[in-house]
Amino acid sequence: PLEWAAGWTAYLFDGERGRAPGPGPHDTHELFARARLATDGPFMPAVAYYQDIDAVRGGYLEVALTWRVPLWPQAVLPLGSIYLGAGAGFSLGQEIGPDDPVGHFGERGLTHWDFSLALPVVPFIPLGPLELAPVYEMHLQLNRDPVGRLKGGAAEDGTTVWFRFLLSATGPRCRPQREICAR
Repeated sequence: PLEWAAGWTAYLFDGERGRAPGPGPHDTHELFARARLATDGPFMPAVAYYQDIDAVRGGYLEVALTWRVPLWPQAVLPLGSIYLGAGAGFSLGQEIGPDDPVGHFGERGLTHWDFSLALPVVPFIPLGPLELAPVYEMHLQLNRDPVGRLKGGAAEDGTTVWFRFLLSATGPRCRPQREICAR
Protein backbone atom coordinates (compact mmCIF):
# COMPACT_ATOMS: atom_id res chain seq x y z
CA PRO A 1 0.00 0.00 0.00
CA LEU A 2 3.01 2.34 -0.10
CA GLU A 3 3.19 4.57 -3.17
CA TRP A 4 6.53 6.25 -3.69
CA ALA A 5 8.33 8.44 -6.16
CA ALA A 6 11.80 9.91 -6.45
CA GLY A 7 13.26 12.23 -9.02
CA TRP A 8 14.90 15.44 -10.08
CA THR A 9 13.41 18.89 -10.67
CA ALA A 10 15.10 21.66 -12.66
CA TYR A 11 14.12 25.28 -12.01
CA LEU A 12 15.08 27.23 -15.12
CA PHE A 13 14.28 30.94 -14.99
CA ASP A 14 14.53 33.60 -17.66
CA GLY A 15 14.74 36.49 -15.18
CA GLU A 16 17.48 39.03 -15.84
CA ARG A 17 19.20 36.93 -18.49
CA GLY A 18 16.29 37.18 -20.92
CA ARG A 19 15.94 34.17 -23.19
CA ALA A 20 19.62 33.67 -23.90
CA PRO A 21 20.77 30.03 -24.24
CA GLY A 22 22.74 28.37 -21.47
CA PRO A 23 22.35 28.28 -17.70
CA GLY A 24 21.21 31.44 -15.95
CA PRO A 25 22.18 32.91 -12.58
CA HIS A 26 18.83 31.95 -11.02
CA ASP A 27 18.65 28.33 -12.22
CA THR A 28 18.83 25.56 -9.64
CA HIS A 29 18.12 21.83 -9.27
CA GLU A 30 16.74 19.57 -6.58
CA LEU A 31 16.32 15.89 -5.80
CA PHE A 32 13.11 14.67 -4.15
CA ALA A 33 11.54 11.62 -2.56
CA ARG A 34 7.82 11.18 -1.78
CA ALA A 35 5.87 8.44 -0.05
CA ARG A 36 2.13 8.01 0.53
CA LEU A 37 0.28 5.32 2.42
CA ALA A 38 -2.57 4.30 0.09
CA THR A 39 -4.88 2.02 2.03
CA ASP A 40 -8.49 0.95 1.62
CA GLY A 41 -9.42 3.44 4.35
CA PRO A 42 -10.48 7.01 3.66
CA PHE A 43 -7.28 8.69 4.93
CA MET A 44 -3.87 8.58 3.25
CA PRO A 45 -0.89 10.29 4.96
CA ALA A 46 2.04 11.44 2.83
CA VAL A 47 5.50 12.92 3.29
CA ALA A 48 7.91 14.45 0.77
CA TYR A 49 11.49 15.70 1.10
CA TYR A 50 13.22 18.02 -1.39
CA GLN A 51 16.96 18.77 -1.33
CA ASP A 52 18.28 21.60 -3.50
CA ILE A 53 21.68 20.47 -4.80
CA ASP A 54 22.72 23.55 -6.77
CA ALA A 55 22.25 27.26 -6.04
CA VAL A 56 20.10 27.17 -2.89
CA ARG A 57 21.48 24.06 -1.15
CA GLY A 58 18.58 23.75 1.23
CA GLY A 59 16.09 21.19 2.47
CA TYR A 60 12.31 21.32 2.37
CA LEU A 61 9.72 18.98 3.93
CA GLU A 62 6.02 18.57 3.12
CA VAL A 63 3.49 16.55 5.11
CA ALA A 64 -0.08 15.96 3.99
CA LEU A 65 -3.23 14.03 4.70
CA THR A 66 -5.61 13.13 1.88
CA TRP A 67 -9.23 12.13 2.42
CA ARG A 68 -10.76 9.88 -0.23
CA VAL A 69 -14.44 10.72 -0.66
CA PRO A 70 -16.29 8.02 -2.64
CA LEU A 71 -18.85 9.37 -5.06
CA TRP A 72 -20.20 5.86 -5.65
CA PRO A 73 -19.76 3.69 -2.52
CA GLN A 74 -19.67 0.40 -4.43
CA ALA A 75 -16.76 1.55 -6.65
CA VAL A 76 -13.28 0.09 -6.18
CA LEU A 77 -10.39 2.44 -5.40
CA PRO A 78 -9.72 4.90 -6.90
CA LEU A 79 -12.68 4.87 -9.29
CA GLY A 80 -15.60 7.02 -8.31
CA SER A 81 -13.73 9.11 -5.73
CA ILE A 82 -12.52 12.64 -5.28
CA TYR A 83 -9.56 13.43 -3.06
CA LEU A 84 -9.49 16.30 -0.56
CA GLY A 85 -6.07 17.15 0.81
CA ALA A 86 -4.52 19.32 3.50
CA GLY A 87 -0.81 19.77 3.87
CA ALA A 88 1.94 21.96 5.24
CA GLY A 89 5.41 22.84 3.98
CA PHE A 90 8.49 23.47 6.11
CA SER A 91 11.80 25.04 5.12
CA LEU A 92 14.69 23.25 6.81
CA GLY A 93 17.12 26.02 5.88
CA GLN A 94 19.17 27.05 2.87
CA GLU A 95 22.77 28.14 2.41
CA ILE A 96 22.00 31.43 0.69
CA GLY A 97 20.40 34.47 2.30
CA PRO A 98 16.72 35.44 2.01
CA ASP A 99 17.57 38.48 -0.16
CA ASP A 100 19.25 36.37 -2.85
CA PRO A 101 16.90 36.26 -5.88
CA VAL A 102 17.27 32.49 -6.25
CA GLY A 103 16.34 31.71 -2.61
CA HIS A 104 13.21 29.69 -2.06
CA PHE A 105 12.27 30.97 1.43
CA GLY A 106 13.11 33.78 3.82
CA GLU A 107 13.29 31.78 7.03
CA ARG A 108 13.18 28.29 8.53
CA GLY A 109 9.93 26.73 9.64
CA LEU A 110 6.37 26.69 8.32
CA THR A 111 6.19 28.14 4.79
CA HIS A 112 2.59 27.46 3.77
CA TRP A 113 -0.65 25.53 4.16
CA ASP A 114 -2.03 23.81 1.07
CA PHE A 115 -5.62 22.64 0.52
CA SER A 116 -6.35 20.59 -2.58
CA LEU A 117 -9.06 18.87 -4.58
CA ALA A 118 -8.03 16.10 -6.98
CA LEU A 119 -10.23 14.40 -9.53
CA PRO A 120 -8.93 11.28 -11.30
CA VAL A 121 -9.94 10.90 -14.92
CA VAL A 122 -11.55 7.48 -15.21
CA PRO A 123 -11.36 4.90 -16.57
CA PHE A 124 -7.61 4.41 -16.58
CA ILE A 125 -5.95 4.09 -19.95
CA PRO A 126 -4.33 0.66 -20.50
CA LEU A 127 -0.84 0.75 -22.01
CA GLY A 128 0.53 -2.80 -22.18
CA PRO A 129 1.22 -4.00 -18.63
CA LEU A 130 0.85 -0.42 -17.33
CA GLU A 131 -2.09 1.91 -16.80
CA LEU A 132 -1.95 5.64 -17.47
CA ALA A 133 -3.70 7.54 -14.70
CA PRO A 134 -4.55 11.18 -15.50
CA VAL A 135 -5.49 13.43 -12.55
CA TYR A 136 -6.67 17.06 -12.40
CA GLU A 137 -5.79 19.01 -9.24
CA MET A 138 -6.72 22.41 -7.85
CA HIS A 139 -4.79 23.92 -4.92
CA LEU A 140 -5.42 26.82 -2.56
CA GLN A 141 -2.14 27.74 -0.94
CA LEU A 142 -1.90 30.06 2.08
CA ASN A 143 1.69 31.29 2.13
CA ARG A 144 3.27 32.31 5.42
CA ASP A 145 6.82 32.92 4.17
CA PRO A 146 7.04 36.28 2.32
CA VAL A 147 9.79 35.12 -0.07
CA GLY A 148 7.66 32.16 -1.20
CA ARG A 149 4.78 34.45 -2.19
CA LEU A 150 4.23 35.50 -5.77
CA LYS A 151 5.16 39.11 -6.45
CA GLY A 152 2.64 41.61 -7.82
CA GLY A 153 -1.14 41.58 -7.96
CA ALA A 154 -3.50 39.96 -5.48
CA ALA A 155 -1.03 37.18 -4.65
CA GLU A 156 0.91 39.50 -2.31
CA ASP A 157 -1.69 38.77 0.39
CA GLY A 158 -0.20 35.27 0.61
CA THR A 159 -3.00 33.43 -1.17
CA THR A 160 -2.18 31.45 -4.32
CA VAL A 161 -4.52 29.31 -6.42
CA TRP A 162 -2.83 26.89 -8.80
CA PHE A 163 -3.75 23.94 -10.99
CA ARG A 164 -1.91 20.82 -12.04
CA PHE A 165 -2.50 18.01 -14.51
CA LEU A 166 -0.67 14.78 -13.66
CA LEU A 167 -0.17 11.78 -15.88
CA SER A 168 1.41 8.78 -14.20
CA ALA A 169 2.05 5.23 -15.30
CA THR A 170 1.31 2.52 -12.75
CA GLY A 171 1.74 -1.22 -12.70
CA PRO A 172 -1.14 -3.70 -12.52
CA ARG A 173 -3.46 -3.20 -9.56
CA CYS A 174 -5.57 -5.63 -7.64
CA ARG A 175 -9.18 -5.46 -8.80
CA PRO A 176 -11.20 -7.63 -6.41
CA GLN A 177 -14.37 -7.44 -8.50
CA ARG A 178 -12.47 -8.98 -11.43
CA GLU A 179 -10.31 -11.25 -9.26
CA ILE A 180 -7.19 -9.93 -11.01
CA CYS A 181 -4.24 -9.03 -8.79
CA ALA A 182 -0.67 -8.00 -9.50
CA ARG A 183 2.05 -10.54 -8.80
